[in-house]
Amino acid sequence: MDSSYTYEMFTEDSLIFNRLYAETMDINVPEDEWPVAEFTDLTYRVDQNMMETRLVNFMREKYGEKQGTDFSWRLMCVWALFRDHQEGLREESLIWDEEGTTLIDEDFIRMLLGSMRAPEPPRVLPVSELFGVDAPEFDIEKVIGDWDTH
Repeated sequence: MDSSYTYEMFTEDSLIFNRLYAETMDINVPEDEWPVAEFTDLTYRVDQNMMETRLVNFMREKYGEKQGTDFSWRLMCVWALFRDHQEGLREESLIWDEEGTTLIDEDFIRMLLGSMRAPEPPRVLPVSELFGVDAPEFDIEKVIGDWDTH
């Protein structure tokens, strides 16, 4: 269990980034100003206007490059699970609506965050036994099964 990225950090980062993104999403960085990423067999410009890129940049600024990259992927994995599996999570009473706001079980988020470990270099994406074949993406059946035995 890796508790380096806590529920409290997740909550604060989600609130701050969502507000920041909503205020800046209409500001576009021209393509000729995008940084170039170079790998052994691949070179490309990193789109600075994508929400995911802006999140990674925000988290790197806050936590430093290594932790910021790791933590941003952890946050995105949790967000993606909620986005892609809302119906199933509602059936399990893990998310619900209250006064027009969607709420998420706090302990469920803690379980998801606690399941992720920092990557071993040269990997940059977090690792979890709850990820499916398409890592880093939670497998809903593994997640629900782990929650049921939690």
